[in-house]
Amino acid sequence: MIGAILITGAGRGLGASLALGVASRGYPVVGIGRDAHALDVVGRDVFAAGGTFTAVVGDARDPTVLAAAVERAELLPGGLYGVVANAGIAGPTGPLHELSDEDWNETIDVNLTAVFRLCREAVPPLLKHGRGRIILIGSVTGKRPLSGRTPYAASKLGVVGLARTLAVEVGRQGITVNVVSPWLLEGDRLDSVILKQAALGGRSEEQVRHELVAGTATGQAVAADDVLSTVEFLLDTRNGSLTGQDFNVAAGAVMY
Repeated sequence: MIGAILITGAGRGLGASLALGVASRGYPVVGIGRDAHALDVVGRDVFAAGGTFTAVVGDARDPTVLAAAVERAELLPGGLYGVVANAGIAGPTGPLHELSDEDWNETIDVNLTAVFRLCREAVPPLLKHGRGRIILIGSVTGKRPLSGRTPYAASKLGVVGLARTLAVEVGRQGITVNVVSPWLLEGDRLDSVILKQAALGGRSEEQVRHELVAGTATGQAVAADDVLSTVEFLLDTRNGSLTGQDFNVAAGAVMY
């Protein structure tokens, strides 16, 4: 492959699926995560599948951790080629007027400011190579309101603005920047969101899940493999004309 892919939040959930899937396509993967054991598990799975995985233990908000990960990627064959900003948190659930500054600041810091820091660290080597792919994991919640989720929604829509502007800045140097926005992505995060939505609205978890799924065109939730296939598509060197876009992997719940 042309170079290495750096993935944040690679220790579990969607990040682990992305790491394994991208590595299976032949890309060397550098994964950032806070849980050393979880990264070890992902590494073993990648190696068992014949891939290459380098773990960087640390917080994706920490510029020194990001710099170390970029440096590791630059040492791999082809250097750094792609970045997948996947790390994020769900943030609080509650009416805006009841949220604290800490609730707001932590969500913005993890979901948006950390993405800015990652791009700031990754862009110089990509410019040096004259090619690259930057993929930011957003959320349909940034476009489709979900009660009680203002910090999360604001952070994810902010990612779209960041991507569009950065795409213009680096497009003539062979670098694309896109957002992939899932909705109803199966896993622990979705289960937690449904639980909190049920508590907020005084409904059962089954009612909330049914309402959310009923709002999709396909009548089903989204699997990690659906997100993975979109990320793999955007990493492909043949797709250099796709940039500044926000791809909804949302089972048709949002079509804009």
